[in-house]
Amino acid sequence: MKKFFKRTLKVLGVLVLGLFLTAFVWANWEKPSPGEMAPVVDFLQYDTQKAGDSAKIQGIRKTLSGIEGVRGSTFNPASGLLVVSYGVADTDRELIEQTIRNTHQVELKEKIFEKSGPKCPIDVSYIVRVKRFLCVRD
Repeated sequence: MKKFFKRTLKVLGVLVLGLFLTAFVWANWEKPSPGEMAPVVDFLQYDTQKAGDSAKIQGIRKTLSGIEGVRGSTFNPASGLLVVSYGVADTDRELIEQTIRNTHQVELKEKIFEKSGPKCPIDVSYIVRVKRFLCVRD
C-alpha cells in the first residue's frame, strides 16, 4: 500500500511539473505585444435615472476623476448611463461605489448588460493573468 502511494505521488508530481513547464514555455514562446503588457482596465455602468440632474452627475464625474486608478468616466444624458473605466490593479470597485455614496449621498444602481452569443467557460482574464505571471521576457 505504501508503495502504491509513493508511485502515485511520483506520477502526480511528474504531471504537475510537466503542466507547469508547458505553461511556462507557452507564456514565453514569443515576446508579448504592448497590448498584452498593458494594465487590465474594467468598466462600471451605472443607471443615473433616479440620481438627479446632469449637474449632479457632472459633480460625481469630477469626484471620480480624483480617485487614483480611475481612467475616465462618460455620461450619456439620453440613456442616463454613467460609465466609469478604472485600472483593476490600481483601484477597487468598492472604493468607487463608496466614494459616490459618501460624497454625494447617492446610491447608483449598477447596470449589467448580458452578453449574447456563445460564452467561454473560462474567463479570458484568468488566461491573461497566468500568461503575464509566467512571462519573464521584456
